Amino acid sequence: MSTDMGATWNDITDNATFQGTQSENLTLLNTPLNLNGALFRATFSFCNSAFFSNSANLFVIEIPDAGLDATQVFCFDGTPGDLFDALGGTPDPGGNWSPSLSGGNGIFAPLLDPEGVYTYTVDNGYCDPVQATVTVQIAEAPVILDVVIIDFNDDNHIEIQVTGNGDYEYSIDGVNYQENNFFRNVSAGVYTVFVREANGCGLANREVFVLNYPKFFTPNGDGYNDTWHILGLDPQLNASVYVHDRLGKLLKVLTPNDFGWDGTYNGADMPSSDYWFKFMDSGDRVVTGHFALKR
Repeated sequence: MSTDMGATWNDITDNATFQGTQSENLTLLNTPLNLNGALFRATFSFCNSAFFSNSANLFVIEIPDAGLDATQVFCFDGTPGDLFDALGGTPDPGGNWSPSLSGGNGIFAPLLDPEGVYTYTVDNGYCDPVQATVTVQIAEAPVILDVVIIDFNDDNHIEIQVTGNGDYEYSIDGVNYQENNFFRNVSAGVYTVFVREANGCGLANREVFVLNYPKFFTPNGDGYNDTWHILGLDPQLNASVYVHDRLGKLLKVLTPNDFGWDGTYNGADMPSSDYWFKFMDSGDRVVTGHFALKR
């Protein structure tokens, strides 16, 4: 038996398992990659004697890795992207995708390819093929259908209604966004409402007006609550406000540019009492209510 002078031998770890000991080919499983190319010889034991096979280089094949399942969102009118980059883990390159894509192997084009599940398969020709999937979603830019406003109320609120396919977030200041399209306890004023797609696939906005009115005013010249007017009434609104006493006598007509009613009629102070108003705008909206003058 040859002693193979000058050869360096490597032991297979205890984790390795063997297949094919009764056939021409011997397969070793769970073999470390660092033994690739090592000099190897099988040892057979029989009746307390050891027999050695011819020497050979060990060829270690790495188990294929297709990565981890993932989800990827593309903007409807966005640029194509490689689905391989969306896979989790450490996938092996060079695999194949199914179904086929218009932009080539793994290149998804939002304007051409449908959303759905795409499968990545890695087959090294030795081990069983492995697969991972990417679920592709296509997001659209939001379109604001309507902004419903409930105002002239102790709990003014805004509801933003949109259409489109996407993950939308809502804001009434352009800074703080939320998933809910409903905003409560909104103060009177002019707002620009925003809707953005959470994956950066578009932004929409619209200017709206939330109105209210003071429940009382105190025209005593101290600089606080000396006049009465509709709150949030912007000059952009073509509106008028009519102030009456309780008998229906018209005392003042206010426009958005007016400073407000100072509690006088023909230069004379009106007494402490309840007064009524009618708000009318060019959209045929009419709101009525009453407030108190306190002296």
